[in-house]
Amino acid sequence: VDEMLAHQLRPDGDVLGRLVSGAREIVGIVPSVRQGVLKKDKEPYVYRPLGGKVSSAFLCVRLANTTRAVEASLLQQIPKEIRALDPQISVLSATRLADQHRNGSEMWVVRMLAKLSIASGIVALFLAGLGIYGVKGYMVASRTPEIGIRMALGATSRGVLVMVLCEGAVLAIIGLAVGMSVALAVTRFMRSALCGVDPIDPLSIAATIVLLAGASLLAGYVPARRAAKIDPMVALRCE
Repeated sequence: VDEMLAHQLRPDGDVLGRLVSGAREIVGIVPSVRQGVLKKDKEPYVYRPLGGKVSSAFLCVRLANTTRAVEASLLQQIPKEIRALDPQISVLSATRLADQHRNGSEMWVVRMLAKLSIASGIVALFLAGLGIYGVKGYMVASRTPEIGIRMALGATSRGVLVMVLCEGAVLAIIGLAVGMSVALAVTRFMRSALCGVDPIDPLSIAATIVLLAGASLLAGYVPARRAAKIDPMVALRCE
């Protein structure tokens, strides 16, 4: 049995030699582990001996302080030694436990979910940046008559550009602050669904902030630069 089940059976965990489920004797206690990649919590587990009519079995060999070259050599040597003992035994595969775990069906599902999440995140960032660009572009374009009046009263192209960029930066900071507050609040609910992964990734958060801030500044810079170069009389006629 594992340590969790041992402590459930007895508070001190001393269950060696005890009988459970009728005539089954506990002969060993092993550390508790998660039995599935998608499972977050550990569960009590019982390890039973293989029966007499087993069609297949696993043989695990633990090596200490070895190298990949030694492992590769042993992976070729172990099947030969098994066949030398009994030619009737079929060795289906010899691989490292890490490779067995990495290439298993559960890890395949995890990798697919991770790829889908990354793709969804990239699409969401692209749509967010595109939406910011479109809204900011429309806001600046709608202020063309105002920009014409400012330039007619003596405002310079540089002053108009700085004004639009500063206003856009303020809105971007406010939007990012609100968005980050909501995102951090949502992580409380995501934490319960994740296993061994922190929902708050500083690198991803920083990259998102830089991308959205850059899209916001670019969305204000391009229309503002275009509006700052037009003739004030042409801008006033748009009224």
